Amino acid sequence: MNNLENRNMQQINNISEEFISSLQKFKQKNIYASIVNNNLDGNISLIEIDFDNLSDENKELIISFNNEFIVKYLNAKGHTIYAIKDAKVLSFLADKFQMQDVPHLDAYLTFEEFLIKCGASKEVDNPNYYKMMSPSLVSSAVRELTNYTYLYENWLKSDCSKKTLTVFDETKVNKSFDEYLKENGAIYEDNRVYLNEYHYQNHLKYLKFLNDKSLSRKLS
Repeated sequence: MNNLENRNMQQINNISEEFISSLQKFKQKNIYASIVNNNLDGNISLIEIDFDNLSDENKELIISFNNEFIVKYLNAKGHTIYAIKDAKVLSFLADKFQMQDVPHLDAYLTFEEFLIKCGASKEVDNPNYYKMMSPSLVSSAVRELTNYTYLYENWLKSDCSKKTLTVFDETKVNKSFDEYLKENGAIYEDNRVYLNEYHYQNHLKYLKFLNDKSLSRKLS
């Protein structure tokens, strides 16, 4: 069980049965969601989904679903987050979302990304960096004329907002790749490094889904 799932399970008593059912469907379909507790009485109030963790098909679905109970915002990393605060909306999405593979970065890394995570990295100046002011510091007239908020959100999500970039440094690799894998409990397969057994098994579940789907088409 990964840390997120463990944390979610610790709070399970504060969630309605409808929320629990939806979260189980999310889990079955490899939709990685976070439980957010922002009430003083300890009740669960929001389920958050990172837009970047969704497949293209599921991204289209949540974009098309315009509802007052879904709040969209940018987190500190520049990721678009969809926060869902209504059990019925959550249930609808859980039914409509399609099975997907595990998300890059949260579940697996590339070879170099994994070694960077292990410390084989260095900081370099970003030649594409440029600065943008927060929309709150820009006049409303400028925001309306230039669609400034949209431009700012895209800048924040891009590498252009970073003064330096973290890149792979081969000179800092001081162990064998297998040693790094063993130390981190990671699994390497098909040019992916799965961060733990939980994510790897979820990936295998997706491959089985694709295989069963292909088999079904051949038989029909």
